[in-house]
Amino acid sequence: YEEELSHDSRNYDIWFNYARLEEGALRDLREEGSTGEEEKRATNRVREVYERTVAQVLPGGEKRHWRHYISLWLYYALFEEIETKVHPSRVSAIAVLLTSRQDYERARQIYETAIRLVPHRQFTFAKLCITFARFKVRQLQLPAARKILGTAIGMCPKEALFNGYIQLEFDVRHRTLSTWARGMPETMTSSSGIGEGR
Repeated sequence: YEEELSHDSRNYDIWFNYARLEEGALRDLREEGSTGEEEKRATNRVREVYERTVAQVLPGGEKRHWRHYISLWLYYALFEEIETKVHPSRVSAIAVLLTSRQDYERARQIYETAIRLVPHRQFTFAKLCITFARFKVRQLQLPAARKILGTAIGMCPKEALFNGYIQLEFDVRHRTLSTWARGMPETMTSSSGIGEGR
């Protein structure tokens, strides 16, 4: 991969494959029962590939050229949120909690940086904004999620953003009602209208 990238550093397909290779090596280490230090080095190799990838900023302003680039940012943020967790059997519960917060903080920074790079007045990537908003919901930060989508709609209104916002609100409402129904089933009567979906 290094040789191919030396000829074309903006070949995002190569960068994508390179990142997947390093992520696969990290997963293999985990399955083999690696030490915490080996896992940390492998995680840093994945991060290094992603950092080198996103440093290859596109010079043009055409959306079609940005698609792969933004996809790499999304994969990077998801890697930080999901794949970089410390295995609980190796460290204390406090260390797991602190590491998780750091991973979420890193993921948040990645999303914010990616969103700042996109020239939203010309075009936007609804998937990036929606994924970031859903990340905020997973962090129990619903007002921040709404602000992300509202800002994106204000800068570049497009149907996918509106649909994403509506779906997010629907999902949040559905989870709230489901939790209520499990916790207080006696209130879910037809006389309240809740059970009927009103």
